[in-house]
Amino acid sequence: IRVSNHETIKELCLKYNSPLISTRANISGDPAVTTQKGFEKVFEKTIPYLVNGDIGKHTNTSIINNMITGERIR
Repeated sequence: IRVSNHETIKELCLKYNSPLISTRANISGDPAVTTQKGFEKVFEKTIPYLVNGDIGKHTNTSIINNMITGERIR
């Protein structure tokens, strides 16, 4: 479960009264995409729509923990 603190994502979840499912914005093994232009360049042929908004202030990738064991995966 990814819990977002990003204002645009929180607004979308509240508006639709539903969680959103997302992944990281990168191709496995490639560096993370950190700008809208970078996202468009990488995903322009596979993602039909991009919600405009600030990409957030985080510079590191999100932390992933196993919810059963507590083990930190990333």
